[in-house]
Amino acid sequence: MVAGRRACPPEDCRGTWSYNAWIAGDMNPDGWEPEFVEFWAEWDAEAFDLADAQRRVAAVADMPGTLREVQADEAAKLQILLERIGDGVTLTAAGYLRPTMVEQLMVDTGWDRLWIGKNNREDLTFPIWQLRDWARALGLVRKYKGELRPTRNGVALRNDREALAELIARSLPHDRLYGSSMDWF
Repeated sequence: MVAGRRACPPEDCRGTWSYNAWIAGDMNPDGWEPEFVEFWAEWDAEAFDLADAQRRVAAVADMPGTLREVQADEAAKLQILLERIGDGVTLTAAGYLRPTMVEQLMVDTGWDRLWIGKNNREDLTFPIWQLRDWARALGLVRKYKGELRPTRNGVALRNDREALAELIARSLPHDRLYGSSMDWF
């Protein structure tokens, strides 16, 4: 359930301090643009529309909610990477995935809708760089003689999303919080 109070700060409220000063009635508008002063005079800080807030939260909550859902989502993305590299792909001279591979991975993972940029250079496309580093940290891929290759473990888990999710679950240092299993969530 989403609940709340007060309207969110407007786009150009000149920072937290100005916003709080306007709400408290302590702002001195002398020397400010008339449009800005007029906007603040008409703005209702106490306005809050619960239905609108819930719609907005639902719109941005297009992500997994539980740890298990996050692990399954990450496993799916790792599986995409493993499928794309197959038995190995040649890296650029700088040691990065080739631009066409980066572009395809962005599309396959759905990150192309969220990430700003050309999405064709691994060093400038953080989600792919992070995915590759995550796969390396989990022991699924390695660099060898200018190629990115799956490890034996990567080959074994390439087609097993459940096992990939379990590997992620075992690898996370925070799979137990305060002695209670995260499996309850």
